[in-house]
Amino acid sequence: AELEMKLEFLGAEVKEIESLLPDEQKMSRDEEAVRKLMKKLPALALRKLIFNSYEKLVESETENRANLEILKRKDAAISSLEIEVDILHAKVESLSQDLSKRHILLESGEDIFSVLKNVQAENEELETRLSRSMSEIDELKQVVDETKNSL
Repeated sequence: AELEMKLEFLGAEVKEIESLLPDEQKMSRDEEAVRKLMKKLPALALRKLIFNSYEKLVESETENRANLEILKRKDAAISSLEIEVDILHAKVESLSQDLSKRHILLESGEDIFSVLKNVQAENEELETRLSRSMSEIDELKQVVDETKNSL
């Protein structure tokens, strides 16, 4: 009973679809041939054809969506790898510059450890100066705030 009801429903849909089809005069030869073929088929065969076509459509759409998801994941992976390659290129460039600087230093005859000690001493001096400057900025901010509050 339920199957008969579904078949009747599909029969009505087929008639509705046929009413939406363009006039035979405007159709191409292929469309006309398909329409003639459909007219010759019994309703049951048309229903089966529609069921099969619908199943293939659903299967195709499902596969299409799955492929789109796979494509998105692959695009994300490619983007990630491109970023990683850029980072590695930057590291190689940095290491190349470092190596060339070491060669220059070795060729100059200076002791690497004494140069490192000088650089560390300069860094410590700069950090001390930075700390003092930050303290002075904080003091100046307090003075500005106090001045604002007194106005």
